[in-house]
Amino acid sequence: MNLRHEIPTLLLVTLVTALIWLYAERRDISAYPPNGMMPVQVEFVAPKVRDMVIALPQRPIQVQFRGATAHIERLRDRLDNDNPIELRLDLHGPPLEPGNREVDVKRLLTHALSEYGVSIINVEPASPSVNVLQMVTRTATVRFAHTEVQLLGPAQIEPQQIQIEAPALALDRLAAEDNLILDAVLPNPISDYTAGVQITERATIKLPADLPLSLMPYVSIDPREVAVTFTIEKKESRTELTSVPVWLDAPPGETDRFVVTLDPESALLRNVIVVGPTDQIEQIGQTIIVKANLVLTADDFERYVDQGPQTAEVQFYLPGDLRVETRSRTVTFQVTYREQ
Repeated sequence: MNLRHEIPTLLLVTLVTALIWLYAERRDISAYPPNGMMPVQVEFVAPKVRDMVIALPQRPIQVQFRGATAHIERLRDRLDNDNPIELRLDLHGPPLEPGNREVDVKRLLTHALSEYGVSIINVEPASPSVNVLQMVTRTATVRFAHTEVQLLGPAQIEPQQIQIEAPALALDRLAAEDNLILDAVLPNPISDYTAGVQITERATIKLPADLPLSLMPYVSIDPREVAVTFTIEKKESRTELTSVPVWLDAPPGETDRFVVTLDPESALLRNVIVVGPTDQIEQIGQTIIVKANLVLTADDFERYVDQGPQTAEVQFYLPGDLRVETRSRTVTFQVTYREQ
């Protein structure tokens, strides 16, 4: 009998408690941010089966929310995450097709954040225009341009063909269906590499300069680098020197005891031809001096002293890949004792 009287009392207490809770909850609702709006990182996504991507609007999305403190706290934790909020364009509006279209950001954002129990007061821009891009994958041929130097045979590229995924609009601007060519670019100018030596270097695939800058973020290449093997042909030149002086190359102590006298006709070598890389040939007379050296050892001095005229071939000490091509390197000389 007492239980029958207690049930109405319990129901009344429960009802009053619920009303108090609802009242307190309503008083706890506020705007976030309290004044103005905040930027929200979003990403417009298309159905994966359609091979489409969405070019984001230029302006950032600004939003002001409303909700209970507990809900706002959960929302803040989500917004502090680096991952953008995905807005599915295929959920509302007409079927998704390539091209520009306006989107109702408030509706899409409300759907994406429905689990957080907050409402959206305002969104700017409310209806931004986004560009729906149809993605395609094509095979491109890699070439290696080398206008600055001459190669010994064609360069070898591995792999010769690569895959490029990009908006169809971008690829249509680049080339016909069967003629898409991309350049491989070395990390250093090709003129910096040693001529006459086979070189294998990693080269980066370069996107064409006429590809619209706005579409660059949506282009991917696989692989991004290729191996290029090449040999630069040595470019040689020659120059003829009218005369080259002959210098004595001997141990310093020997010249204190002996005197070496060159025949007047041997003091200068005539019509000396120097052959080598063009850049080194151009430095002769500036940073490179060509000299003919009569090399005598201590034993040579003892053997030749007071023995009359002697003959020997001179030597040339040249830097780099320079070499001398001359018909005669023989000079005539005499060795005598130095007067004390």
